Formats: sequence, structure tokens, C-alpha cells
Amino acid sequence: MAEPRSTGEVVFLTGSTGGLGTQLLSHLASMSNVSHVYAINRRSSNGKCSRERQVLALAERGLDVSIIDSPRVTLVEGDTSAPSFGIDRKLFEAVSFF
Repeated sequence: MAEPRSTGEVVFLTGSTGGLGTQLLSHLASMSNVSHVYAINRRSSNGKCSRERQVLALAERGLDVSIIDSPRVTLVEGDTSAPSFGIDRKLFEAVSFF
């Protein structure tokens, strides 16, 4: 897992495969004051991995799909209704600000 740089904002984005989410992910990934974006999406019910779904969502909207290969972007599968978003404890601690 990529570690965020010590300077810049770290963003935890939900819904990055949706219409607004893809736009936000694209914009955040290009911002110089954002050091890292964690994009959390629910686990797929159709067997597609988060990377495949994210590529498709970006491509459908004409956005640059290469942003998901950026060391500043980490795709995460989780459940926003679960404790700690259903993600790895170490990752949750890294993105927790409280």
C-alpha cells in the first residue's frame, strides 16, 4: 500500500465509481495540494474487482483512466456502514483524523 507523503491533504473519497465520484477523483488526483486519495467503494456483487470498475467508470465519462496507476491514488474496497468502514485496521488508522 502506498504511503501518503507528509505534506499535502489526504482525502478519503467514497463512491468514486459514480458520476460525481469519478469527477472528484479525477480532480483530486490532479491537485498539487493533495498528497493522497483513498477511494473507497463497496465490494462488487458481480465479481468485478474495484480496479476494473474504476477504469470502466472513468472511461465511460471520458476521464483519464491512468490516474488509478498514480502512487497518489489507492483504491479500497469496504463498507461505509460497517465499523471502521470494513477496511484493514492499519489503513483505517492511517486515514483517521479523530
